[in-house]
Amino acid sequence: MMSNNKIGILLISNGIGGAEKRFKNYFNYMNKKYKGKVYFIVNQTLYELLLMNNLIQEINDIIVLDEPKCIRKFFIYSKYKFSFISKIFTLIQRFNIALKITNVIRLNDIDIVHGILDGIRYLPLISKSIPKTSVVASVVYPELSFLKKRQLVRGVAICNAVDCLNQTIYDTVISIKGVLKSNVSITSNSFTDYTKCKPSKIREMNVVFCARLESMKNPFLFIDMAELIGSTITGKLVRYTIIGNGTLSAEVHEKAKKLRDKGFNLKCLGFISNPSTILNKALVFVQPTKSESHATQSLLEAMGCGCAVVSTNLPGIECVIPPNTGFLCDLDARAFAEKVSFLLNNYETATRMGQMGKKHVEEHFSINTFAEYLLNLYKGCQKVNKIQSSYINKLFEFIKTCIL
Repeated sequence: MMSNNKIGILLISNGIGGAEKRFKNYFNYMNKKYKGKVYFIVNQTLYELLLMNNLIQEINDIIVLDEPKCIRKFFIYSKYKFSFISKIFTLIQRFNIALKITNVIRLNDIDIVHGILDGIRYLPLISKSIPKTSVVASVVYPELSFLKKRQLVRGVAICNAVDCLNQTIYDTVISIKGVLKSNVSITSNSFTDYTKCKPSKIREMNVVFCARLESMKNPFLFIDMAELIGSTITGKLVRYTIIGNGTLSAEVHEKAKKLRDKGFNLKCLGFISNPSTILNKALVFVQPTKSESHATQSLLEAMGCGCAVVSTNLPGIECVIPPNTGFLCDLDARAFAEKVSFLLNNYETATRMGQMGKKHVEEHFSINTFAEYLLNLYKGCQKVNKIQSSYINKLFEFIKTCIL
């Protein structure tokens, strides 16, 4: 299939999270295996963030959608992201990107465009203006967040194939008008870059939370759990580490400071491009998520680094965290504190769980399996009856008029 087709991985985002890391690694793998057949199409803001954090190298098959400097500076430095002015800048940014995307696809004769995150919103335009191009979407947004983004819903509705991160997202996608159930599937597995995972033989009494500081990730439960466990265990000082940024950053930092004032060794490190430098030595990783039952990037990195893990007990998560690798518990600070305390008090058990966890994820959550799944998705792409709403037609005509 790859010998006859060119793939464009369209990833539009203004930040770095698990999805950005996963598909960046996926591109690196595909680019080595199918040189000259796979393109990574990204907006300039994301590209510069990836470069800044040493997550990507400058190579020919990365296509950067240049953005006007005034727009990029606005998104990076503005404190008024939800103002009326922000909406105007957003429209200008999206219009600019839309024009460049269609030009890139035509210029490079790309056959299949794989949209991720905000890249999905441009799929209707691609399908309308370049009918020979098949479009695929990977939906990684939480189901409720996704339904609130009308452009993304329209993008999914016209896709030849849709990849869903988990069962709940799958159920949401197949309920969308115009989506054929036969064209929708659930990601076979996730993966991470295990070459960075180099577990230390001696683990530190460090309990780590690594995720975006958003409500769904539940960082406050981690802090509440730390307070219940205490600053020491059997006379040994316990470290607590929070890695990540987000809309709750200020509140998390404020709450963490109150614990530090009580003598707790709790650090908020912000975003770190390579958290394995800390996870390689940590004893326990905690994931108190409210709804994620899949293998998140942070969870795979932690298990790959040899951490024993404690996570929320959600349907399906037992496939990622079997009993010999960690604990699953109710979404309650006391329940988490009980399991983490046990691991801190039983060093040998915790390290043994960490070793089993590393073996488990490397065997079952590999890039090879993930890439094979997506290749089969591309191969099975069949044109579906696309919903051409008046909105899409008007948008296309508007853009065509501006080009001419």
